[in-house]
Amino acid sequence: MYEDTGASALGGLIFAIIAIAITLVVLFAIIRAAVVQGMNAHYKTVSHYQATGEWRYITDGKGAPKAPGQK
Repeated sequence: MYEDTGASALGGLIFAIIAIAITLVVLFAIIRAAVVQGMNAHYKTVSHYQATGEWRYITDGKGAPKAPGQK
């Protein structure tokens, strides 16, 4: 009675491609943010070590490493 034109299959394929693209963009943003934060924290820790000779990897990447005994 009804003929299958393949339009529903094409719509499903387009939806899958769009969903994959959105997933990849979100994953890229999350991974990039994690790497940037890690590199900032490491850079600040190395700078602190070079200035003081003390290696303390306690920073969130936004501020300087914490001094000994500081919470």
